[in-house]
Amino acid sequence: MPDREAFLRLICDHPREYGPRLVFADWLEEQGDTARAEFIRLQCERALLPREEIEKRQRLTARCDELAQPRRDYWRLELPALPGVTWGVYHRGFVHNVRLANVDAFLLHGEAIFAAAPISEVWFSALGIDGARALATSPLLGRVATLKIDNTQLGNEGIAAIIASPHLANVERLLAGGNSISHDGASSIANSIYLKNLRMLFLSSNQIGDKGAEAIGQSKCLPLVEEVYAAANGLHESGIAALRHRWSDKAHV
Repeated sequence: MPDREAFLRLICDHPREYGPRLVFADWLEEQGDTARAEFIRLQCERALLPREEIEKRQRLTARCDELAQPRRDYWRLELPALPGVTWGVYHRGFVHNVRLANVDAFLLHGEAIFAAAPISEVWFSALGIDGARALATSPLLGRVATLKIDNTQLGNEGIAAIIASPHLANVERLLAGGNSISHDGASSIANSIYLKNLRMLFLSSNQIGDKGAEAIGQSKCLPLVEEVYAAANGLHESGIAALRHRWSDKAHV
């Protein structure tokens, strides 16, 4: 019979799957931890709901909050205290995101982070060009589905370094707003061969201009992108048209 650690390893090794989480919930119930078991099941159920199921989503959220409120501090004791690492919120029964103070926190503690919880979202508070270059070398980026690098002083060199990383294959959401990215940086994104699974691109509050927007809109390297955010980028008619021609109302300009 697997123990708690074995279940956690299985869940962390397969973070996208529901099966290991629900099997763990059954095991927890057998051990008498009915509250955590119910919490995992309800969060998984909520995650699978269609968007239009608003009322049911609200009911599930209320019950999850009721279960978690008196127990959240206790549940968080299973997460290690790591310098520069702030654990995020629960999704599908487990913490699924972390905020990192800088690239060193990721490089030094990445293995421990991904072993402690099924993390799919990584947010950085600071990077800069050197940090971006260091981050791009880490194979642990392959564990990340959402990479949030807003307002981290990347510029064109920094974003070019990151999107040139071969470890981005599993990134589905890239948020890089507020980084002084011009049309050169946007062109780097548009021509990256490592963003084949990207589904959402957030570039608001940069400086990509019409040329950058046109490069993104015409890119053949972003086949799965469904939604683009490019507000506050100095776009005019041609840039807006390039994005809306491809993504219609999913181009937020």
